[in-house]
Amino acid sequence: MPLMRYQIDLIWVDMYNGAIIGFGAVAENAHVPAFKKRRQMFNIVAVADANPKRLKIAKKLFPKARLYKTDNELFAGEKNLHFVDIATPPTFHYKIIVKAFKENLHVLCEKPLVFKLSEFNNLVKIAAKKKRCLFTVHNWKHAPPIVKAKQLIDKGMLGDINHVELGVLRSQPSVTADKKDWRSSPKLSGGGIFTDHGWHNLYLAYHLTGNKKPCQITVNLSYPPNNNTTENQAQVLINFKNATSAIHLTWKSPVRDNFIFIHGDKAVAKILDDKVLLLQKNKPPKIYKTKEKLSAGSAHPTWMVGMLDEFAKGLKNPLQRTGNLSEAKICLNLLQAGYKSARTNKTVKLKI
Repeated sequence: MPLMRYQIDLIWVDMYNGAIIGFGAVAENAHVPAFKKRRQMFNIVAVADANPKRLKIAKKLFPKARLYKTDNELFAGEKNLHFVDIATPPTFHYKIIVKAFKENLHVLCEKPLVFKLSEFNNLVKIAAKKKRCLFTVHNWKHAPPIVKAKQLIDKGMLGDINHVELGVLRSQPSVTADKKDWRSSPKLSGGGIFTDHGWHNLYLAYHLTGNKKPCQITVNLSYPPNNNTTENQAQVLINFKNATSAIHLTWKSPVRDNFIFIHGDKAVAKILDDKVLLLQKNKPPKIYKTKEKLSAGSAHPTWMVGMLDEFAKGLKNPLQRTGNLSEAKICLNLLQAGYKSARTNKTVKLKI
């Protein structure tokens, strides 16, 4: 379908018709507000979800959207789409993406993108052949505290980054729309906290170290009683080229919090939820307060807006690869190697 173009404030803007597949909590609370914020670029014309109650909510939010029970029905019924936004549980991602590419559609997909490197490579190959954009939701890069810290890094305030520590403290997995804990079901989630929160923190570690090449990873996982399939705590150590990263993830914390320490050879930055502290030698600390806390809720719709702007660039130039695909490949390699490390109790070297 050819793009519609509209003039807004003397600027011509492309309008992309899209469909949301999987209308759970993250779609309703994060994707929808972001799409509405960028309504001059994105027009959601259809929604697919197996749950009739979720479709009723979708209809209230997008009164003109057509509703479908399955992705197959949506693909058969919609002939004027430009992209799909996939927000289903992770194990369904690969098959839906393949179907979308068969329909010559661009793809925006929640994390984790896929679980096998063979699947990833196949999708990249198809995307290139079809000249379509494949984009993973890496919205945490657009969190105000992280954006501020990255600005300090890019200005050279910290010098060369040699270590990054990240912590995610939660008492349980994120609540789903139907109150069912699919994140603790390996058949749907593909893994526990290392898969769920881990993917975000893997690309953040890569991002904040300046995209340094990861060389090896060591992971220790803990499991809740009577469940040895979906871990609720992960300790991760990554060796990058000339840098390291330590990540602590837990679903059994008495408090909800996030923290990030970034160590450079000139200074240190601490992200303490909604504050960024710059600590320099022989200088008083500089404190930058941001509008949002990293730990506030699980939807983060404003972070999605920045991510959609990045996605829009990929739509305009799908063959000019953004860093998003590289980040997704890094995350997938680290995820696979990390689980191997946990199984074998050994450090695993990476070949990237």
